[in-house]
Order: sequence, then structure tokens, then C-alpha cells
Amino acid sequence: MAKRVSFERSCRLGEQVGYSIRFDDKTDAALTQIKYATDGVMVRECLQDPDLSKYSVVVLDEAHERSLNTDILFALVKQAVLRRRGTLRLVVTSATLKTEQLAAYYFDCPVLSVSGRCFPVTIMFKESSRDKKMENAVGAAIRIHLHEPAGDILVFLTGFEECEQAVKTCYSKLQEMVDEGKEVPPMMLAALYGAQSAEQQQNAFIKTPEGCRKIIFATNIAETSLTVDNVGYVIDCGFVKQNQ
Repeated sequence: MAKRVSFERSCRLGEQVGYSIRFDDKTDAALTQIKYATDGVMVRECLQDPDLSKYSVVVLDEAHERSLNTDILFALVKQAVLRRRGTLRLVVTSATLKTEQLAAYYFDCPVLSVSGRCFPVTIMFKESSRDKKMENAVGAAIRIHLHEPAGDILVFLTGFEECEQAVKTCYSKLQEMVDEGKEVPPMMLAALYGAQSAEQQQNAFIKTPEGCRKIIFATNIAETSLTVDNVGYVIDCGFVKQNQ
């Protein structure tokens, strides 16, 4: 996101526009005016500077994707707004959150609605066992690549190890087809998960060349935190890892 906004503002990433994630901070204290940060980073900033004195506006995006960090952040930022007495503004955005409850929590603040666009979606189901979910997802992606019209493929798996293994498995299966003399259209493979560096994650966002298809094996980071362009097909393995 920071890279895209810096491009649109015709500035170098890390100067007027920057980002801060775990183990990677690309901002300039003297120059940065817009900073994108994860909820974990913002919680730590609130603990170090409860008044968030460096900021005049805080935007909490995707508020419906709740976690322990986001719930803590809601409370800490609310206290900062109270202490700053009008010098800190808060914007909370969400596609599905119940706005009445949230507005009441934030001092009966005004609610603005922005209409979005809906696109037709065809949903198909296929049974899959837990033990074969990765292999079945790879097989479905290959069938789409070989037989369906253009459009990149986003495959949701349960963890980074599965994503990396899926990339290797998919490449191996397609290479076997090529070795057997079968025609395989050009394609790109990428994994996408939270433990990657920002540079590694960019592999999933490289523009797909004309006549080529990209297959991205991702955790739910691509559902909750990032938007991948040009996706025409989504495969969900139907399983998710959750802490008990």
C-alpha cells in the first residue's frame, strides 16, 4: 500500500510516504507525512507514546477484521483522542462492521457511508480431506490454468509452510507435463504470507505479463490485510488454523 501511494504522489518510498511493520521500518522522522503500519506496531507505539503525539490523524482500516491487537488499539486510541481534546482525529473504516455500536463507542461520532461495486461471482464446491487439502488445491489451480479463460488464481491455504510447498508441488507437476510434451501456457508462481519481508511479498504483486497467468498461494493475509489485483479465480482449501 505504501509503495502504491508513494508512486501516486511521485515521491520515493520512505520519504513522504512510508511503512512500519515487524522487523522493517521505512520512514523518515523529518519527512514522512503518511505512514502505513500493522496493528501490532501501532499498539507498541501507543504504549510508548499514549498520546500519539506524532500524529494528527489515525485511520483504523478494516476494523471488522478483529484481533486481540485491534481490540486493544481501539481502546488505546480512544483514550488518546480524549486526552488530545480535538487535536487528534480518528477515522475507522469497515465494510461490514455494525456502525451503530462503533459510533456509540466513539462518543456518538458521525457515520459516513460510501457505496461500493458488486461483481457477479460463481461459487462451486468440491469435497476435500484435511490430509489432501494442499494437493487438491494445487490440482484445482492447474485445471483452471489449463482449461479456463484468463485471470490470475488466488489459493488460500492454512500456513506459510503449505504455501511454500504448494509452489514447489505446482511447479513440479507443470514441469512433468512439459517433459511429457504437453502444452502448458506461461505462468508465474508466488507465495504470500505474513512472515515474509516486504520485498518478498512484492513477488505476488508483480504485474502479470500479457498471455501469462499468475497463481498465488496465500494465507489469509490476502483476505484481511492485502488486496491482490487481477484475480479471476479464488480457491479456498476450506480449513483455517486458529489458536485455542
